[in-house]
Amino acid sequence: MTKNYQQKILFILGGTLYVLALLIVLTIVLIPTASKIAFRHWLEQQHLQGGIGDIDFSLKTGTLTLQDVVIRKNQESLLQLGKFQVRINFRNLFDHTLTLEQVELANTDLQLQQHDDTLIIAGININQTATPPPAPITKNPDNSQPWTIQLQQLHIANLHTCLSTTKTKQPLNVCNHLGELAWNGNISMSTDNPGGLNSAGNFSLSKLNLQDENKKLSLLSLGSLALTNLKINGLDQVKFDKLQLQQFAMLPNLETAARHAATFALDKLLIDTVSLNRLRDLEIAAISVEDISTYIKLKADNSIASLEEVAGYQLTNEGGSKNEIKAAATPDKQKPFKLKIDKIDVSTTKSLILE
Repeated sequence: MTKNYQQKILFILGGTLYVLALLIVLTIVLIPTASKIAFRHWLEQQHLQGGIGDIDFSLKTGTLTLQDVVIRKNQESLLQLGKFQVRINFRNLFDHTLTLEQVELANTDLQLQQHDDTLIIAGININQTATPPPAPITKNPDNSQPWTIQLQQLHIANLHTCLSTTKTKQPLNVCNHLGELAWNGNISMSTDNPGGLNSAGNFSLSKLNLQDENKKLSLLSLGSLALTNLKINGLDQVKFDKLQLQQFAMLPNLETAARHAATFALDKLLIDTVSLNRLRDLEIAAISVEDISTYIKLKADNSIASLEEVAGYQLTNEGGSKNEIKAAATPDKQKPFKLKIDKIDVSTTKSLILE
């Protein structure tokens, strides 16, 4: 092989690599612009307006970032998404594993509507009756490797959602605000066993508030919730080292004597070392509760009014019947549910009883 021939081959290879690199760079640069145009065009087909402020994708880190996503209809805001970011480990794809190393959602305002059998999410109709029948579950062929989906970190900050529905007797407009939700650990699930969820890590949320916008009443509020060293092994075992809940209150009552007071509230709940095996063997090392308050209303027959009656809500449609929970007959051979609590500590309880 002559020297000139070798130089020609190197020149062709170099030129080819240069063109490929240029195409990759142009693709990375043009994909965000093309995606923005395609998103706006799709919104117009749904008779909606909006767009994406910024799209960034890094091949080096496997990170996709969307910022300032907006969906409107007739100047009404249906979705405002400040930031969505996901980081994927591309190396694990070769092992049939989709690893989401980090998912972040921040500063989001979402509007939902429920009418009959139609759910509307950010102005997009989802017909719940048009769901096709589930495909039969078949095992993977011997030469097919199932996929595993993993989530390592999840962080949600400043999430606000509102749901309006006419499916209840009283039309509801309920809004939820979540200050922060975080997961740090690993959650995994295999496509050949969707029910086999496995996890190990820490979970927390804070500043959760659920409010009825029509009545301007707080239906539920929670200061913070933390689960330490949560481990789930499918349906075989669920356990955690500690659960800590603070400043919890639910359902206001509408009585004159205690208007807007919570039907049930507590300041602090601590649960140590919990283990649930096969959904029928529950062991708890210790439960500690501080500052419980309850509101009890007695009816004319001296029976205790239900939570719906106290709070003034009727959640069933006219002509509809309330869901009844009936205990199924336990077969003789089925093992009974077992509960073991080593220690319970309750301090400072108070109740308001109104006849």
